Amino acid sequence: MAAETPQNPYVPPELDSPVLAPFAGRQSAFVALHQRLTTPSKPGALLFLGGRYSGKTTLLRRFSDFFDETYIPAYLSLREMPLVRDAAWVLALTGALERGLSENEYTLSRLPETPDTDNKLRSWLRDTYLPDLFSMVRRHRVVLLLDDVDCLLDAVTAGKLPKDSVAYLYSLLENQPNLGMALTLDSRRERDVDRLSPLVRGENIFRLGSLSPDESAWLLQTPAAPYYTISDESAAAIHKATGGQPYLLQRCGFFLFQGWAAHPDQQPLTPAAVKTCIPRVYATSAGDFQREWDLLNANERLVLTAVSRLLYTDPLRAIQPAEIEAWLVETDYPLDATAIKAAVRGLEYRDHITLSSDGLTVNTGLWQMWLLENARLPVPRAIQGSAKVPVKLLLAVLAGVLLVLLLVLALVNSTPESVPDAPAAPTVTLATGG
Repeated sequence: MAAETPQNPYVPPELDSPVLAPFAGRQSAFVALHQRLTTPSKPGALLFLGGRYSGKTTLLRRFSDFFDETYIPAYLSLREMPLVRDAAWVLALTGALERGLSENEYTLSRLPETPDTDNKLRSWLRDTYLPDLFSMVRRHRVVLLLDDVDCLLDAVTAGKLPKDSVAYLYSLLENQPNLGMALTLDSRRERDVDRLSPLVRGENIFRLGSLSPDESAWLLQTPAAPYYTISDESAAAIHKATGGQPYLLQRCGFFLFQGWAAHPDQQPLTPAAVKTCIPRVYATSAGDFQREWDLLNANERLVLTAVSRLLYTDPLRAIQPAEIEAWLVETDYPLDATAIKAAVRGLEYRDHITLSSDGLTVNTGLWQMWLLENARLPVPRAIQGSAKVPVKLLLAVLAGVLLVLLLVLALVNSTPESVPDAPAAPTVTLATGG
């Protein structure tokens, strides 16, 4: 009887699994949180700001991997609870605190009972419940981890929660120096950061970017180490294709494991197996790339369209901003240098590109492939509704198809044929309580 196939350790977002995905890097994020928690003279929460699938939730759920037992996490997903009235919101906070205490083997019988009337809940939590809680845990710190805080802001806007709900959270931190707080917010809602004042100030915002090459290699190699090995060179090629985006790396790991499970005699994993996963990740991620494109403004789309066309002859070269301006001059949508620089700054801020002295490069090879196939100049208004299509537009469409083929070949061929005996050993920095 064949042995049962082991559980795939990778969890791409589309699985919507309760199992936590393997986690790499983010030491600097936890260092920033540790500094925030150990500065009680300046109460306030730390806000983790990141894009879709950047690992915000996993970061909070992995709190105990980086902090010792003197820190008690209390996680609460605001997206999974109905924020319909203030009493339910306050009770959800106490519920999260009690789950955190239970998971750390504290007896809850010493905590005060909930008052009978809803209008006393706020003052009860701040002035009775929390003081009794901290007299029980003594010198330990308790950290409220509020995921998707945009849901709280939306509930306030809709009138379901009081306008001072954010200020109330801040008052909890003011009254209890050993209470900490961390929040997450999607970067698409960055304009709402000011609404989190005074709970969050500018210096207490940490932006989650992509993973470094070393962090990507750790994520690809270490969870799979009991089953197969991946060479450092192959891991570097995958990092180049994914740009270190956590959700793309999870998909790569998932498909690599699937391929190994179909042929478990492969040890180490062959470069051919590594190459096979890239088209599968690209196909699975097309919807995510489209959403990223939809979030860009018109000038950012024009710049990326120009870049994708300029990469026709050499998909791996850097592009100078002056080349973008020159290319757009030949279209119906020219942009001056100032507009191009502003668009480039926006794209760089969103982690789509890197601008160096050598020029502009697209961070994610798979995203660049999608741009080559899908980035298009809009049809000029003068010819909208007309059956006549400019020859240049037709040529651009045809060129895009060829460009995709070229980039696929470049990405696949960048995976080397050599495989070392074992993956690099991981390093993890733990933040401990002071």
